[in-house]
Amino acid sequence: MKPLNPILILVILTASALVTSTQSEEPSDFAIVVDINHNPVILNFTRAFYALNESLNSRARIFYNNSTLSESTLSGVAAFIIPPFNKTFSDEELEVIRKYVYRGGILILLALDHDPDREYNMDPIIFDDLLSSLPLEERPKLNYTAGGIGLRCIDPLSNDSFLRVNSSKYFTNALKFNYLRKKEYNLILQTTIFTIKTKDLNETPAIVPPKWVYCLSGSTVLYFESGGVLFYIGKYGQGYVALFGFAISVSDIENVIYQKPWIDLGDNKKFWVDVVLSLLKPAKEKPGTISLELVSVTLIGTGVVIIGLGLLIIQRERKLQPKRKKEISIAEALKQIRKRG
Repeated sequence: MKPLNPILILVILTASALVTSTQSEEPSDFAIVVDINHNPVILNFTRAFYALNESLNSRARIFYNNSTLSESTLSGVAAFIIPPFNKTFSDEELEVIRKYVYRGGILILLALDHDPDREYNMDPIIFDDLLSSLPLEERPKLNYTAGGIGLRCIDPLSNDSFLRVNSSKYFTNALKFNYLRKKEYNLILQTTIFTIKTKDLNETPAIVPPKWVYCLSGSTVLYFESGGVLFYIGKYGQGYVALFGFAISVSDIENVIYQKPWIDLGDNKKFWVDVVLSLLKPAKEKPGTISLELVSVTLIGTGVVIIGLGLLIIQRERKLQPKRKKEISIAEALKQIRKRG
């Protein structure tokens, strides 16, 4: 058996390296941590996590953290989810969160409206303290009254007072085109409201409420003509912060009017999954962008393969060419004949 040609070995190894580098671009799984150490008022998100895991081909790993935050807690974590809560984050914990986002982490904050007839409500002052500790360009703020009561958005034109939000009208262009790939959504929301500061709201990834919607807190009625949003994505360093004003609308809690979980109403589940997926996937995997490092490796590898194949072809052609006979003089030919005789 003849040994393999060294050029052929080079071609095989280069092709294998290209396949390996391409396959290793996608992580094996996504670690997602949910905070339960700061007195969360609801943790009913089983359907939301199940749908997300299904969309990630069962590669999501959900962990619940019941201890004080440290850098090791969030090391290697793809997303950190904080449900509506009632316990203050320490200054050290806030610094851990800031560093986590700045280095490329994804922070998902779920806010809750206030309902005096409900057994559970979050503390909006503590929530806003966490939010204000993040140096986001748009400076988002959770709205609440002087007594620390969170606002609820009311739609006076609907029979049930819930907000019907259509993506074609109330999603900004930055949200539709940069994160949701122009998909259409019809959301049914029970939500609170944030305000943000930006020169052009359409350039900020957000959901704005219909103009006729007002916010209610006890006997207080407020309108937000500009700057009011129900959902927002902010960028800090290499990471992202996503604010959901409607935690209950992506939860398993049953809507008593429609007798089904909130997350199963309208396109609530679809929106939740698509938003989180758009943040989890790195920029190089988004449409229209290609990793320059991968392009370089591919071009170099392709060049080596082409050169190797060319050399193999040249060697093969040389072997196939008929060998030229050695020319000798007539005298020499006669001499050899005599010897044989």
